[in-house]
Amino acid sequence: MTLPTLLLLAACDTTIEFDVKDGGDTGGPDVTDTDTDTDTEPDTDTDPVVLDLDGDGWEGAGGTGDDCDDGDVTVHPGAYDRPNDGVDADCSGSDRTFDGEVVDNGVTTYVDLEYVVEGTVGLDVALVFDTTCSMGGPIFALDVPDIAASTTSAGDARWSFSSYQDYAYGSMGADTDHPFRLGVQMTDDLRAVEAAIVATGRIKSGADAPESGMEAIRQALTGVGYDQDCDGRFDAVGDVPPFVSSSDDLFAGTTAGTYDPTVAGSGELGGVGFRAEGQAVVVVVTDNYMRDPDSTDRTLNSTPGGCADDAGASAVVAAATERNAWIVGILVNGTLAQAQFEALADASGFRVDADRDGRADDAPVYNTNEADLNATIAAALDDVAVAAALMTPGSDLTIAVAEDPYGVVAAVRPSSFVDADVGDVLSFDLQLVGIATDVAIQTTIVLSVLEDGRIVDTIEVDVEIAPTMPG
Repeated sequence: MTLPTLLLLAACDTTIEFDVKDGGDTGGPDVTDTDTDTDTEPDTDTDPVVLDLDGDGWEGAGGTGDDCDDGDVTVHPGAYDRPNDGVDADCSGSDRTFDGEVVDNGVTTYVDLEYVVEGTVGLDVALVFDTTCSMGGPIFALDVPDIAASTTSAGDARWSFSSYQDYAYGSMGADTDHPFRLGVQMTDDLRAVEAAIVATGRIKSGADAPESGMEAIRQALTGVGYDQDCDGRFDAVGDVPPFVSSSDDLFAGTTAGTYDPTVAGSGELGGVGFRAEGQAVVVVVTDNYMRDPDSTDRTLNSTPGGCADDAGASAVVAAATERNAWIVGILVNGTLAQAQFEALADASGFRVDADRDGRADDAPVYNTNEADLNATIAAALDDVAVAAALMTPGSDLTIAVAEDPYGVVAAVRPSSFVDADVGDVLSFDLQLVGIATDVAIQTTIVLSVLEDGRIVDTIEVDVEIAPTMPG
């Protein structure tokens, strides 16, 4: 017997017709049709149930389709799935997520944002001075108060002074030489820095060339110490004590560190007391090559083989990267170490506008003489402060749109902040208005944080522009 055809009235006045069972292939849709034509072979006809209650062109679960909500025309495979709304609109099995803002055509969306003023309050200047015989004139010409007064962008700066000659090993250096010696750690007391320079005493040998400049930079950046004969005991000749003594240092905590907690304005980082909030800058003043065990040049790569190792260019770059520190080469009366400092800059990405052409594409390496030494160091520090986007405390900041590929930013309010300091939280809202589009568009809005027209930071906001007619 042939069962009657059923008529269902669906939403939107859609009439859906199907056969419960037709008793044979009539061309109409079947609910079950395993072998209705009695030829002993399963049928392979393609007349399934068509059940699209919401009329979105996709069959629901009541038929053989994949529409996971046949009562909502906006829900079906391939539909626009608005993220984070709890609805699985594209029937993928879960709602889509998006870590950003979704905007609609013609609708203003207000995005509340906060910007924590980061950056550094000033330069932490580690002066590392070659005090071998030929550097007698430059050391006596060094005037840190004059340098400090001449810098215009160093902010709330701190200063330290250290010296080096060479390893006290074989023909490399005399017993009175040292690969690194801290004179005074970071301080805001310029008189203490001047006293440390005077206390350096007589200019020492250094014996041959090159000198231990790489080791001195590494020690200034890390404070790990140096055990020349690797015996685990501190020796006054040849060894360098750690900055902070601990059971984990090269001497197992048996020798005092050079850190002095009573020094005004100092931090505890590295080998000279860098502050966490300061921009570390190691300024090396020399007239000679630096020993580098990484070099293939036999005149440069001889070192004692101490512990933990002898510092080469790779160790210096690693230490500078970890400390987020700049390395500046001040070459006096010659250019012997120029290539070495340029290589450090290349490996670390250091670039300044030393030639004042408006482009920060120069390695921070400066050639000078005794008469111009202090002015050269001051200019180098200003270059680094600008290149490092150093923020001046109490600055007026502006937030401006730098990149808006689809023009959805209507306003930034407020966009100006007066007397901002590092650590301040600046609250503002970003007003976005979507545009007409047939497909979803994801884009990134980039905002610049400017101090006196100079970019000191950027803020990125991810945005999705929803289709105008989803479906």
